[in-house]
Amino acid sequence: MGNYLWVYIIGAVAFVTLLIFLITFPKDHSYIKKLKKSKTNYLLNFSLLIFSLADIGLIIYLFMLLKDQVEVFS
Repeated sequence: MGNYLWVYIIGAVAFVTLLIFLITFPKDHSYIKKLKKSKTNYLLNFSLLIFSLADIGLIIYLFMLLKDQVEVFS
């Protein structure tokens, strides 16, 4: 359990940021269309998406490192 703690923490952060992106994007999209705002207002939404994708990539990388470490010590 202790070995996988970072994977769980980063997984939770990735899940939360992806969930926030999926919840806020449709509402913001409709408001931006209705109020005819500029497209730069999407910056926060897409930064959440990029952050969650980076976290998912980091999870995969950490899991591969942990797997190699377990193989070395076994």
